[in-house]
Amino acid sequence: MINFTIPMKMDLEEWKDHCWGSGWTTWEWWYGARATDDGIEAEWFEDADDPDSRIEKDFKSWQEIADVASVVASKDAFVAAQLIASDLDADGMDRIMQTTFIGEVIYG
Repeated sequence: MINFTIPMKMDLEEWKDHCWGSGWTTWEWWYGARATDDGIEAEWFEDADDPDSRIEKDFKSWQEIADVASVVASKDAFVAAQLIASDLDADGMDRIMQTTFIGEVIYG
């Protein structure tokens, strides 16, 4: 297999729109999230099947999320295609956000 690494740039406001407007927060494992000028603060259930489980919380900058998106896209053709097309949906961005905040995709 041959892998290509292609540098990609995107306007910060466009990236914010993709991150925040994709609908990833609608999945049941996300307790809450809020966007700031600097990034996203997310909260998620430690166990999505147990709404009484502990809620985890973290903050990541827009650049940190973009860095993780690059890593996820290098391993996930679905996310790569969406990122290249600048058309991230709830599923693709959720994969990025789970990896960003939880360290891996464990739900969905």
